[in-house]
Amino acid sequence: MEDLDFRAYELEEGRWVIPQGVCYMCGCDTDFIEFDDEFDATTTAFLLNENENEEYMIEMDMYNLCPSCREHFIKCKP
Repeated sequence: MEDLDFRAYELEEGRWVIPQGVCYMCGCDTDFIEFDDEFDATTTAFLLNENENEEYMIEMDMYNLCPSCREHFIKCKP
């Protein structure tokens, strides 16, 4: 498994997330794991990056479309 960079950040006030995917059209984050506080989010991101704990071994999904790109794609379909 290649080195991943799972990161936690505050998406909205009091809503911390770790993205599990990337939109393949625009590159924005998708598929969030949500948390109520910074501590839980950053601790989980650390464990995801360690790759030693099988419970936290997931792979980043690079084949998603974000809602905005999906809507644009559907509108442009013939």
